[in-house]
Amino acid sequence: ALVNLTEKEFTDWKKEELKADFIVHKGRYWRRSRLGFCVPIHPLARLNAYEATKPTLLSLGFRAALSDDARSLANSHMSHFILSDLAGYNIDTLPGKRRTKLRKCQKSARIVRMKGLAVPREQIYEVIVSAAARTNYWPPSKENYLSKIERHFSDERRYILVALVEDKVAGFLEGIAIGGTAYSQYLFVATEYLSTEIGTGLVFEFSQVCRRADGIKEITYGSVEPDDEQINTFKKEMGFPVVKVPIILKINSLLEKFLRWRDPRNYFRVTGVGNHRPMETS
Repeated sequence: ALVNLTEKEFTDWKKEELKADFIVHKGRYWRRSRLGFCVPIHPLARLNAYEATKPTLLSLGFRAALSDDARSLANSHMSHFILSDLAGYNIDTLPGKRRTKLRKCQKSARIVRMKGLAVPREQIYEVIVSAAARTNYWPPSKENYLSKIERHFSDERRYILVALVEDKVAGFLEGIAIGGTAYSQYLFVATEYLSTEIGTGLVFEFSQVCRRADGIKEITYGSVEPDDEQINTFKKEMGFPVVKVPIILKINSLLEKFLRWRDPRNYFRVTGVGNHRPMETS
């Protein structure tokens, strides 16, 4: 089963892995980046008016999604792919072309949950390298990745689905769940297996896992990418509509100007928003 973590459980877990400050503020858990910007450890947690305030005086800004009764505080929004109708999500809800691709995957590949490292670790790394070369990302060093991979795959707080084509790893998906929200975090597909449509199969199967899990109310497949229409289209076709989540965003004016000047994409990653309506500064 998919483990539905509390914010505290997730924070305690991440303390082992991330070099970041963690803050408890009015019962909610926050992470502060090295730039001094704070976000909830559960990014899509909808905070009420009491909770959605500056988590620490040392913060240069913060962002928080808002509950329905706190929408009046919103000064911007995040555009996320969110599936909330889990009960009604099945193969028949997909567009015709996507259904065809899913059936192709089901004939070509076997998708299984990986509990522990039950496949050669080098095959996992080869998939990551292949996907990174195709998408212009820099892969982790082989020695460093392989030294941590067994512990990573053995941690059942992560839900990892692996697609096998003729018993070889062709791709895998990793997801987690916090406070009733499932996050489809990473999807890697080796270039040579793109034609098998295992990306479609992995996302669909993870969604079915979430349907069956207790306490899961929604699945998010990340935010809208401002300049990657191909991945945006894929997520929409997989049945994940774009939802504009109201947020409160306050950021030090100098930090905002620096991020916008230095790297607009990094500004998007830090704040979670793109070029929407003007943001309030503090």
